Amino acid sequence: MGASSFNALTPPSGQGRIFNVDKKSRIQDTTVDGRIRLDAIARIVSDVSEDDLVDLGCPNTRWWMARKIIVEVSDTSFGQHQFSCRTWAGGMARVAAERRVSLKSDSGASYESAVTWISIDPETTRPAPLPKWFADEYSSACAGRKASIRMTHSPVAGEADNVVWPLRRVDFDQHGHVNNGAYWPVIEEMIADYGFDRSKPYRIEIEFRLGVPVAPTVDLRVHRYPSGLTIWWVVDGDVAASATVDHLPDQV
Repeated sequence: MGASSFNALTPPSGQGRIFNVDKKSRIQDTTVDGRIRLDAIARIVSDVSEDDLVDLGCPNTRWWMARKIIVEVSDTSFGQHQFSCRTWAGGMARVAAERRVSLKSDSGASYESAVTWISIDPETTRPAPLPKWFADEYSSACAGRKASIRMTHSPVAGEADNVVWPLRRVDFDQHGHVNNGAYWPVIEEMIADYGFDRSKPYRIEIEFRLGVPVAPTVDLRVHRYPSGLTIWWVVDGDVAASATVDHLPDQV
């Protein structure tokens, strides 16, 4: 993947619901140099999304499985800061929806996120149509835009490095797979190990296929290319998830 293949994140449509809330980063969210970590940004994004649903007071009749997560980082935040956050629906399909979250810190840092979720029936554990309340609340904000669950990342590159990554008990969720938040420390480490330049705005995309199951280790494949890197989580020879890290198009 290269920067030229980026699709722009959807702005608010000007219709329907937009939920606003303030969040604060804490000292435990920062690295040794004071930069707010990617997993902390992902947690704030998740909290904002959940706050929106709580504010609506709608019944939680579905499990939601992440298919793709996109985070764009510009003007990285250092230290503890207040974030002005807003979220809206970016698109819908029969069994999937895209949630957009925008974070602006009081330091001027900016983080944009888009997460595509698949609706899962808890009884059958299979994809299920979006519940009626969801369409009632969010369809106008989508303004006819569709959520896509198509995978776009390339297969494992033949020249990719092999890295063995140990998994911890705290990495797994109640569904027996690595929690979405546990992918971010891997990305942080690979960004540092492979010398990716964080000083320019960049974009991370994670695509989930099978998900990483309970296991002592997972094989990582890492390929560095001029504008960024790709990481594959490989289990028993199959790609369970992948991530790309690239500078934004006008920064390459």
